[in-house]
Amino acid sequence: IADSIAEIADRFRSSLEKALQKPAEPGWHMDSIELRFDIAVQAEAGVVIARATSGATFSAKLTLKAPADTQ
Repeated sequence: IADSIAEIADRFRSSLEKALQKPAEPGWHMDSIELRFDIAVQAEAGVVIARATSGATFSAKLTLKAPADTQ
């Protein structure tokens, strides 16, 4: 699982680096991007009963920045 997540993170990183480059024209631009991916796995085993649960969450936070010359 860790290798798969690392591969996905590398793909995101290469794509998002382009988005974070400051544009040539003035105006609002993306200042930062924060992505979070969480996986939770829980397993229980008893004499007769076995139970497993799992869950995943994904969240993204984009920070935009105004141009410095807006007064």
